[in-house]
Amino acid sequence: MNAAGYFTKIGKREKILAGVLLVILFGSLAYRIFGESYFSGQKNFTSSLQKTLDEIASRKAKFPDIKAQERENEKLRQDYDSVLKQIEDYEAKIPAAGSVSQLLGEITRRAEGLNIDFESIRQDIEREKEGYLKLKLDIKFSAPYSSVVNYLNRLQNLSEYLTVQDIEIAQTKEGAPQSKTNLELSMLLLEKGIDLTVKEKEDTFTPLVIKMDPFASKMAGKKTDKAKDLKLAGITSAGKDSTAIINDEVVKVGGQVGDWKVIQILPDAVTLSDGAETVSLTLNR
Repeated sequence: MNAAGYFTKIGKREKILAGVLLVILFGSLAYRIFGESYFSGQKNFTSSLQKTLDEIASRKAKFPDIKAQERENEKLRQDYDSVLKQIEDYEAKIPAAGSVSQLLGEITRRAEGLNIDFESIRQDIEREKEGYLKLKLDIKFSAPYSSVVNYLNRLQNLSEYLTVQDIEIAQTKEGAPQSKTNLELSMLLLEKGIDLTVKEKEDTFTPLVIKMDPFASKMAGKKTDKAKDLKLAGITSAGKDSTAIINDEVVKVGGQVGDWKVIQILPDAVTLSDGAETVSLTLNR
């Protein structure tokens, strides 16, 4: 019996099972022929794609973070603008080179009423970088120690760009009321700066009372008893025309009270010297 005749004699259930087996057989054969080749190709493609993605990620990691770089550049730009603004604010206060004569006049004016005798004022101007100048002043004068201290106090408010480079104070002789002072000042200037602005007027100077003179004679203790006879009754403060009432006498700077010479009159104190000893009288003495 051939296969066709056998197939017509079997039952319906057997026919269904036979059909399923044939489908499975042909499906398996088709998978072997077409499926394995397809999935193998797909697997190779997926592997190649992953390899490519890994290569892209590796190369990307070697490049800088553009966003982070942009933020850093923005911060640097802001810092640069801030520095430029600070420089502009700084230069906006620097005196002009043409202010030198005004500066010299103010330096000598601030010595008024301090019993200061100027010997010489020498100036030198050095060019720094473009647009900037440096003024150097070498000032020599004689004055009591208390006057030197008060003079420096007056100069410090003249300009924030005026600095003391060096100062040398030397006693001329033992017990002498005057001392030799060599003062070196420097000041930054701009060729196109501003006019020098004087911040402080003479009547606003705050006087400093010096209770101890380092140049006072070592023998001054023997003469202290003589100073106890000096009585300060009052002071009329009027700059270089200031007067004081000592022992019922009205005196100015340079005046004499017995053996004592008046060398300085401040709003609340008077400095006197007898050539060997320097004393300071105050109103609450």
